[in-house]
Amino acid sequence: MTTFILKRIASAIGVLLVLAAVLFLLQQVTPADPVHAMLGANASEEKIAAKKHELGYDRPVIQQYVTYVTGIVHG
Repeated sequence: MTTFILKRIASAIGVLLVLAAVLFLLQQVTPADPVHAMLGANASEEKIAAKKHELGYDRPVIQQYVTYVTGIVHG
């Protein structure tokens, strides 16, 4: 019985990791820019660059994904 439960937990963790990867990729390929949506159409390039840096959108995709998964794990 214990091995069954451990297998179920391991498969659930695997499914959650795959789901997190799919959701992250969908966010990356969306044509809408969340920074432009947050700041509006009249925002200056300086404000846009500062907000992208604050949110981490200027980092490599791998680092963004690690931050994304870490945030999910921490809640």
